[in-house]
Amino acid sequence: MFSIGDNVVYGCVGVCNICEIITKRVMKQNIKYFVLKPVHDEQSTLFVPVDNELLCSKMRPLLTKAEINDVINDLKNHNDIWIDEENRRKEEYNNLLSSGDRLKILLIIRSILNHKDNLALKGKQLHLNDKKLIKTAQKIIDSEFSTVLGIKTDEVQNYIFKSQNS
Repeated sequence: MFSIGDNVVYGCVGVCNICEIITKRVMKQNIKYFVLKPVHDEQSTLFVPVDNELLCSKMRPLLTKAEINDVINDLKNHNDIWIDEENRRKEEYNNLLSSGDRLKILLIIRSILNHKDNLALKGKQLHLNDKKLIKTAQKIIDSEFSTVLGIKTDEVQNYIFKSQNS
C-alpha cells in the first residue's frame, strides 16, 4: 500500500507524487482516492480510486539507482524486439508499456531508434505510430530515471548511452 508523500510511476504518465488521500461522495457512495500529481506536469492531477485494483496496479514503486543501473546493464544481453507488422507492433509495444517492465520499455526505445536509423539510410522516416510509441516510452523512462538519478529529463538518454558504453 502506498502512502501520502510517496513517489510512484503511474502507467504511461510517469512519476507522480501521492499528495493526499481523499474521500469523495460519488453517486451516494463515499469513495477513497489517491490524489497523484505528476512531477513533470504540475498542471495535472490524477484521482485513482484506492479500491480499484486495476487502476492501483498501474501504480509502481520507483526503481532504486542500483536497479536502474542493473536494467541498463542488462540491455546488452537482449536483442531488439522489432516487429515488422505495424498493427501487431503497436499492440505488442502498448502491452509492454502497460506492463511497466523497464527493461522491455528500454528495448522498445532501442528497437525504434535502430529502425529509425535504418530508415534514415533509405531517406525514409518513422511511421506516426512509432513516433508516438517512442515518445511515450521515453516519457516513462525519462521521468523515473531523472527523478531517481537526480538529473534532468533531457540527460537520461545520454546517461543510458554512457552506461552502455563504459
